[in-house]
Parts: sequence; C-alpha cells; structure tokens
Amino acid sequence: MIVIGTFFIQSGEVTVESIFAGIVIGTLSSLVLFIASFPDHDADKSKGRKTLVIVVGKEKATKLFWIFPLIAYSVILIGISVNLFPILSLISFLSFPLILKSGLGLKKNYNSIDNLVPFMSSSLKFSRITGILFALSFLISF
Repeated sequence: MIVIGTFFIQSGEVTVESIFAGIVIGTLSSLVLFIASFPDHDADKSKGRKTLVIVVGKEKATKLFWIFPLIAYSVILIGISVNLFPILSLISFLSFPLILKSGLGLKKNYNSIDNLVPFMSSSLKFSRITGILFALSFLISF
C-alpha cells in the first residue's frame, strides 16, 4: 500500500505497474516481519498471539519462508515479461545468495535464537538490497 499510495500522490493515478511494484516491496517487508517472529514464538504464544509461525509451527514455517522470495521474484519476472517493469529489474536477482543463506540457516537454527540472529540479519539484508536494486532498475531505466 505504501508504494501504491506514494505513486498515487505523485501521479494522481493507480496503475498496474504500481500495484505489481507494491506487491514486490510488500512481500519483501513481510519477509522481515515473518522471520522476526521466530525468536518471539514462545513469548507470543504464551500471550495468546497468533503469528503465522505460531499457527503452523516453527518447523513448517521454515518451509513457508521460501514463499516470500518466490512471490517477490515471480512478480518481478512477470512484470518484466509483460513489459510493466524494465528488463534491468533482473538486477534484483543479485540478492539471491543472501536469501539462500538465510533460508538454509533458518532451517538448521530455527530453535536457537542465538544461532538464528545471523540468518535474520541476512534476511533483512536480502529484503533491503532486493528492494533497492528493484527501485534502482526503474531509476536507471528512465
């Protein structure tokens, strides 16, 4: 919604491009919130909160983790293929090693908060770097 709202304020319209771009950025932000809920699992559960990690359990949530980059990358590819995004948006895929590191680390360390912190950090870096590269692809193309 932030991307769509910002675009609307600047252009006075909502376009398919702004919606797709909003999906990419929103998915990246959701990934950060998702991974941050792993260390809070026990405290949140004891207080009756219902995060996605609590609902499906930590182990299954490590598999759901991959949905976030899959959605972001898929929307970028779809956007490029239907000429909504510039071909240069492919630079967003340079962040792939970070998400690979994060996902594999999460799978091994989801029960250890101390060991999970570096992978939470790489997930945050993935999200921010992917978003920056995605935005830059538009700036450079125009």
